[in-house]
Amino acid sequence: MANQPPAWLRPGVLLGALAGGVRTLLRRWRLVMLLGAASGGLMVFGYFAIGYVVGRVETAERIRLYAMAVLDNGMDWLDRTVRGEAAVRAQAQAWKPFRSELQDLEINSIALSPRPVRAGAMTQLADGLLLATTAHGAFTALQSATADHAPAAIASPLNLEAYRADPLWDVPGNDHNYFRINDILATPRGEGAYTLYATHHWFTKDCIEFRLSRTDITVESGRVRQEGEWRTIFTATPCFQVMTEFATFYMPFSGNLSGGRMLDYDDGRLLMTVGDQQVFEARGVDVAQDPKATMGKILLVDKETGAAAIFATGTRNAQGLLRDSKGRIWSTEHGPHGGDELNLVAEGDNLGWPIVTYGVNYDQRPWTGASVEGNHDRFVRPVYAWLPSVGVSNLVEAPGDAFPNWRGDLLVGSLTGNTLFRVRLQGDDATYAEPIRFGGRAIRDIEVLKDGRIAILDNRMSVLFIRNGAGFGKSRIYNDGASVVPRIAAKGLPAKRAELVDHGATLFGRRCAECHSLVGAAGAGPPLRDVAGRNIASVPSFTYSESLVRAGGSWSEGALARFIRTPESYGAAVAMPNLGLSAVEAAEIAAYLTELRRQDRAGGGRTMRTAESGVGEAAH
Repeated sequence: MANQPPAWLRPGVLLGALAGGVRTLLRRWRLVMLLGAASGGLMVFGYFAIGYVVGRVETAERIRLYAMAVLDNGMDWLDRTVRGEAAVRAQAQAWKPFRSELQDLEINSIALSPRPVRAGAMTQLADGLLLATTAHGAFTALQSATADHAPAAIASPLNLEAYRADPLWDVPGNDHNYFRINDILATPRGEGAYTLYATHHWFTKDCIEFRLSRTDITVESGRVRQEGEWRTIFTATPCFQVMTEFATFYMPFSGNLSGGRMLDYDDGRLLMTVGDQQVFEARGVDVAQDPKATMGKILLVDKETGAAAIFATGTRNAQGLLRDSKGRIWSTEHGPHGGDELNLVAEGDNLGWPIVTYGVNYDQRPWTGASVEGNHDRFVRPVYAWLPSVGVSNLVEAPGDAFPNWRGDLLVGSLTGNTLFRVRLQGDDATYAEPIRFGGRAIRDIEVLKDGRIAILDNRMSVLFIRNGAGFGKSRIYNDGASVVPRIAAKGLPAKRAELVDHGATLFGRRCAECHSLVGAAGAGPPLRDVAGRNIASVPSFTYSESLVRAGGSWSEGALARFIRTPESYGAAVAMPNLGLSAVEAAEIAAYLTELRRQDRAGGGRTMRTAESGVGEAAH
């Protein structure tokens, strides 16, 4: 009797309750139908109401960001409650492994704000110090070596309070996130002293202006403070009046396609992008091709006077600007619905906007300017285009010393794709773009630090640091030579041994060749061409763990199989991770390495055909 279930769980009781519920529903079917109809009606009404609001005020991105922020804050609060503030902070600063096609990476993340907030831009100062700002001008200084960060005593260049006080602030559809700082750039002017430039918006009763302003800042003991006021040296033209009749579909002033990226061009000038402020799509006015307008251009601007000259024409919303190690100027640009671009820009170029684009209208109508839809005739063509759009942001040249397999590649940020694109260049052309995805992290800005790390400012005001997973700033992970896996000639080997060795060659290519070369020098691990019979820890060019150095002896086939299967059996400090191989698989790889060494000694080792095996699954 003690093992019987409670009375309410007995089958007879459950069936009786179910039958009673059905009888009640049948007696009150009118009420049930009425409640069902009311619920369905509310669901349909809610669906269309939400769709209407999202469509009218264009807040789908804000809703998504808000939902992500609520989730982030909730998870963060729970984590800090359970584990404590110190433990969460320590884990956030720990390096975590992250994979890409050609390079193993490590990343960590430093939140510069206690809650997610829309980011603006980032610039480098000396000694690993980064200066970042929110979109509305709250500045933070971050020491990249220690992750210490603190607010910087710099006033916002925006007149945000004047805008908030105006009735226009409350116009439906007026997305305040587009009133922002677009970029910041610090140029040195002495020991611990910089000139800080900012591209930003400015509210007036007539229009929202696009401005370039400058101020002086100083750095002392890691603390950044402003010296003097902001001074505006350039204002884009023309000024467009408020669009009250279209305010629920566009910003009242348009103004959201503002570009604003800068680079230090020479001693006296900045190179700066100015978007067309969406006036073509909102108003039908072509400023990008108008030589009298400074909107829709890439400009050379005098650092002192703000005098501007047109460098290139025909841009819509250039979010990225780079001068690479060869002196070439690259820009990234938002297309309309599709057609984001990577452009190689020379002085005097016309990039074609708004006459040509690889994109279409946001309502899916074809773009009418091109002679053939989807072409980019008569103007400078992009080197690469993204369809659908990924919301390109800033770009850098990959630091080849720190990331050897990315040498010469471009790294392009993405706002809507939450992705870093590694663009492989062949001369002046792009051959492919590898997406490296950071879940939920829209990339707003990117910098290459002096020590070779890559710093990414995401759109929630966190900085992600990326370093080479093979060893900070050290060797490569993968190269074409390392992937060569010679086959063993089966002649003279027993059939079972030949099959064992052949399986071992395939396994080596899939699990080992990414780190261990059979034809070259040391990579992430030592070369293994002659490992069979070699003394343990004996390659002069490679740094071994103390455990292997103390092990002594040589690599017999049995010792190799044991180490491949359970490297930790040679000591806890061994760098090689456990790959999870079975005893048979480890024996096959060891047999392959043994026969490779034996065949080399017989004189046939360097002319053998190679295995057709993948290289993407190595776990170390």
